[in-house]
Amino acid sequence: RTKIIMQKGGRKLTAKDLNRIIDKPIYCGVIKEKWTQDKPIKGHFKGLVSFELYNQANRGKWTLLESSDGDIEMTRRKPADYLINKGVKNDEFPYKRFVMCPKCNKPLLGSASRGRLGKYYAGYHCSNHGHYFRVPKQEFDDTIKAFVKNLQIDNSRLDELLNMVVNVWDQKQLALQKEAEAINNHIDDLRMQTHMLVDKMKIINSTTAIKYIEEDLTKLEDEITKLEQTKQDKQNSEKPVNARTIVAYVKYFMEHLDELLIDLCNPVDKAAYFSVLFDKAPSYQIIKDGTQKIAQLPEVNELFSVMNLKNSILAGVHGIEP
Repeated sequence: RTKIIMQKGGRKLTAKDLNRIIDKPIYCGVIKEKWTQDKPIKGHFKGLVSFELYNQANRGKWTLLESSDGDIEMTRRKPADYLINKGVKNDEFPYKRFVMCPKCNKPLLGSASRGRLGKYYAGYHCSNHGHYFRVPKQEFDDTIKAFVKNLQIDNSRLDELLNMVVNVWDQKQLALQKEAEAINNHIDDLRMQTHMLVDKMKIINSTTAIKYIEEDLTKLEDEITKLEQTKQDKQNSEKPVNARTIVAYVKYFMEHLDELLIDLCNPVDKAAYFSVLFDKAPSYQIIKDGTQKIAQLPEVNELFSVMNLKNSILAGVHGIEP
């Protein structure tokens, strides 16, 4: 008796399969493979179709051209802008990736789903991590607006907050200075060890011992080089900033919260300003439950956390206890 163990073929040809087939330049006598460094080369055989028919079948996605000296050029059509920038912030869904899913703490995305009647429903949603979470765009925007409305600052005590900003800035600058000093001290210690090993080599005659010392010297030199590079990178990345400039920005931000977070005409900039309120991207549930004390929210920036402490500079509005 015979037994069928496998069958090949029988699968219907799809449009995607057909497009993948007609993309291949081999059918017009051109080879483009890894061993040609992805460069199109004319083969020593006649193609089944002409260049003109190949270009027509691909509708401009791929174009083959042959120069007068016989060189082959294969170009691809530039993709549409909406395909290139689909992961970038856009005006329709500016808060995506700024707010996290309350179930898995992954960044929320934005899209418009097509209903049965052809109508599109915009909303923010999680990217299918084993659960379903979706919020209509209008409801999401209303939640953001309500959260921002609860942030009202008593302008009479704004100077107190600005002094806090200066103190925090000074502390961070001091921390950076101590870090730089620690790197310098470590480099000095390594150089001292290098000198000690060199002095030891002068009084040792053993070839094996000298070999091990040379290996230790190489390791020390490599570590010194890495620390020097780290020090240089930090100096290049830390641009000098005037504390008065920071205070001016903070003061303007505090005095124009509604203008920057609600009334601003550019939705992308408005979402970026909203993210300034947090040290860590908050979940949607945290924003929705924003009527609790803001100081209790772990993601809120320390600058806004002090608003809700005792003797706060936050005005006493409904839903937030000063």
